[in-house]
Amino acid sequence: VEDKRRLWRLDTRNGRSELLEPGPFPRELLPQHITLGRLMRDLHYGRGLFSGDLSLWINDLAALLLAFLAASGFVIYLLTRRLRARRSHDKQRMLRWRRWHSNGWVLAGFAPLLLLLVSGVFLDHPQGLRSLMKETRIPLSLLPPVYRDLSTDIWSIDFDGERYRIGNRLGLFSSTDLRHWEREFEGFAWRMTRLGDKLFVSGMGTMNRLHDGEEWYMLHGTPHMPRDVYRLPQDWGLLTRDSQATLPLPELSSARLYDLLLALHDGEFFHPLWVWVNDLAMLAALVLLWSGWLKWRHHRRQRRRAGY
Repeated sequence: VEDKRRLWRLDTRNGRSELLEPGPFPRELLPQHITLGRLMRDLHYGRGLFSGDLSLWINDLAALLLAFLAASGFVIYLLTRRLRARRSHDKQRMLRWRRWHSNGWVLAGFAPLLLLLVSGVFLDHPQGLRSLMKETRIPLSLLPPVYRDLSTDIWSIDFDGERYRIGNRLGLFSSTDLRHWEREFEGFAWRMTRLGDKLFVSGMGTMNRLHDGEEWYMLHGTPHMPRDVYRLPQDWGLLTRDSQATLPLPELSSARLYDLLLALHDGEFFHPLWVWVNDLAMLAALVLLWSGWLKWRHHRRQRRRAGY
């Protein structure tokens, strides 16, 4: 799978490759509901609105807007303090920053900002909000367009020589010709690994499954979201975040920047309780957005009354 949207079939014997073009999944095969937890994760990670990369770009623009609002607000705060202390009389510079900070186009970013902030709280507390996120189900008719177009949502694929299986956030779909599909089960089929006749499917927010060549079995009691499956002399094992307790994994002397940023974003870098600091920052951002909008509306009305 390339970039969650293009499929290649590789012949390991001669090195040849073939680009596959799967047909769309029929609407009647799609699940009619998804959980609130699935929607919150998709919205926060930039894949919950539109197909392709548009959802991700909307999230990026919202994050840049939030950074600009924070930086410009801080500059206005410093300039205001200087004016009150009569250490500077550069009012024009402060007014210029205020025009940039309170420009009407900033309002366009409020909706994605609210989605990022609110969904972040849901993801920070998966245990406390588990019941709400699992039991609240949203009908397909109310969901964004991406849930009805899965062309850029291919997370895993398997081919046993006869049948193709494609996994995405709505389930696992199979076909012998990539045109006529059937759904084998619902739920996010995150990764697939084949060991001989057995096919292991790692679920994201759903149960892991095993196909023995004839039927599916749910793997109760297995870890959440295993990254891979490996052979053991008499059995098989799942590679997870906690595998260092049972596998001799390497100890690295450095960490990737991605891992550091992810730990900071998830609130796990300093201490497990740091997620509450994330929540306080979210509440502060919501207060600033709300009060800023009220202030913008007040100044806009004053300008209209003054005739400019």
